[in-house]
Amino acid sequence: MLLIAIAALAYNAETEMMLQNQEFLDIQEEVIQIPLNPWPDDPREKDVARWYNLALTQGLEAMTLGPLCRMFNWTKDDVTRLITEVRRDICSRKIRAYNNL
Repeated sequence: MLLIAIAALAYNAETEMMLQNQEFLDIQEEVIQIPLNPWPDDPREKDVARWYNLALTQGLEAMTLGPLCRMFNWTKDDVTRLITEVRRDICSRKIRAYNNL
């Protein structure tokens, strides 16, 4: 079940081929690394990270409540506890991580 939930969010390696089949031309892919929180020294990266962090922390419940309750029978309280821990980690500047977008 977890693999099914993750697969919906995973990268689809066939995207380029599907676009070509629909006659799209000059298809380019660019992977952008975004800091998880504002730990970078670079002012632009720090600003991007602040906005990305805000979007993640504000959207966690919306992204997790449905899948965890429907697929794993979690209660709302279980999800809320997990979200609290995840928010703490996402906002910790001790965790210097990037997400690929």
